[in-house]
Amino acid sequence: MTRNRRRPVEMLVATIVLWILLCSQSISFSQPIIIDHTCTDLTKIPAYWINQAKVMFKISYGHTSHGSQIVTGMNLLKVNTGALYWFDRDGTNGGLSFHDRNPSGDLGNPDRTTWATRTQTLLDTSGCDRNMVMWSWCGQVDGTKEQIDTYLTLMNDLKTDYPDVTFVYMTGHLSGTGEGGNVNIRNNQIRDYCTANNKILFDFADIESYDPDGNYFLNQGADDECDYDGGNWADEWCSAHSGECASCSSCAHSRCLNCQLKGKAFWWMMARIAGWVPSGDVSIDIKANGQDGPLIVSQDTPVSITVSLHPGSYDGPDVDWWIAAYVGSNWYSFIFPTGWAPGINLCGQAPLFDLPLFEILNIPLPQGDYAIYFAVDDDADSIPDGTWLDAVEVQVQ
Repeated sequence: MTRNRRRPVEMLVATIVLWILLCSQSISFSQPIIIDHTCTDLTKIPAYWINQAKVMFKISYGHTSHGSQIVTGMNLLKVNTGALYWFDRDGTNGGLSFHDRNPSGDLGNPDRTTWATRTQTLLDTSGCDRNMVMWSWCGQVDGTKEQIDTYLTLMNDLKTDYPDVTFVYMTGHLSGTGEGGNVNIRNNQIRDYCTANNKILFDFADIESYDPDGNYFLNQGADDECDYDGGNWADEWCSAHSGECASCSSCAHSRCLNCQLKGKAFWWMMARIAGWVPSGDVSIDIKANGQDGPLIVSQDTPVSITVSLHPGSYDGPDVDWWIAAYVGSNWYSFIFPTGWAPGINLCGQAPLFDLPLFEILNIPLPQGDYAIYFAVDDDADSIPDGTWLDAVEVQVQ
């Protein structure tokens, strides 16, 4: 990147534009990640993001029989040792570290709260290296609104208590009761909560509601075995698409195609959490001490700010790069390669490129509230447009 020197009038315009731009944004900049029947085409995912996910995450997955459908589908994709979708318990040979059925039970077994206690016990164990936790339902999503509220509250409490751990929400499997049935009502309760609160949702039921061509069957009484009022959509699709359905010795309570789709959706989810944007657009990220924040630390704790960027399919000329921090009523900017300086200044101008984690700060900070922004424009005019933008909040007590 090259430093850009601007005239005072240009600086004033840039300051006003950036102020308006940043103040119009939510400090979290997060969005829900919803994994459903549209998330099964792995040919759209660059291998880069699958490999990133395998490096970034160590998973514990608690489930009983229905939840095993995801693992069965993962095994269908696993292929040979060290292959792209390889996983095992310890993450050997470049694979994903995946602790299956650990902790034991599911979201309703042995009751509706023990799963949360077992999660706490796991994460509090000395030497625990798990940073992602998933739990599935068996049939217990068919409960009351209050029971699902308990699930949602416990999940949110876990995230509050363990901010460095990624938690995956899940809907329950279909029961054949259709759109108006209690299972769908309760699943919609979970969906609405995850969408409103920017959670990660693996929509187990939605994947069972469609065949791979996008034909919809929930309104025709679809159930977990892929049966519907007119037949079985999995059997019918496989008969019409010779060679496209994997075979497996068992897919608990269902057809192998259902497991196959859920295994693919799992890896789609992993790529999304790792930072992949499905449209092939630019993905941009800023973190404080490895998390999206808000980060709360004491004055003697070093704060590490890192930025990263993946250009996706964008292939263009030089663009504006901006890194700015707002502290109290003052602005500071990171200028490459000289470092931090008062005011709002261009970080540099360069084409978009694959930027792995790049540390821009690592020191203890004085008491106060900090908002640090990372933005990239789609042009090089020295005016902050913030085409792609992320932020992190730090509170130093």
